[in-house]
Amino acid sequence: MLTEWQQVTIGVVSRSRDDKPFEKKWRKFATETEATFSQSQSPFDPEHVKRLWEAHIRREGIGERVTCVICPRPFNRNFAVLFPPERYRMTYPEPTAQDCGTDATKVAILSKLMSRTISTVKPPFMLHNSEIKKRVRAGESWEKFLAPGTDDDFRVILEKMKVTAIAICET
Repeated sequence: MLTEWQQVTIGVVSRSRDDKPFEKKWRKFATETEATFSQSQSPFDPEHVKRLWEAHIRREGIGERVTCVICPRPFNRNFAVLFPPERYRMTYPEPTAQDCGTDATKVAILSKLMSRTISTVKPPFMLHNSEIKKRVRAGESWEKFLAPGTDDDFRVILEKMKVTAIAICET
């Protein structure tokens, strides 16, 4: 992305009190995405995720061009105010054949609901949380899935959470 844009802002999506869809058009999308967005799927809150991104950004030396912020969900009233389309181009990874449900159609749906162009990029690889969980269950180490430069911050976060190990359980 940095080959195409001078500045990139990574948004870590977070729930807020204002997340109830404010227009009827958002209700179906909000309901369908709620299951995959559930905070219970990850032990990390948005501040933790932001901290890990910032550690990786520092390690890569791209802090002058890349920032990470916590942002509301797109149907939150504040989203368009904080990220106006004339200043921010929303970009998502291009959907893949492995994507299902709302992940497969999210870009088209959001573009229509927001009346906003949304770009896609094709990352060199994508690894969904569900795949990481599956591989950890099969015996792979969590450390293998950490972005370079984040391991120390990862351990500090786990320590603050009083977590000594992360167990993946079938639900």
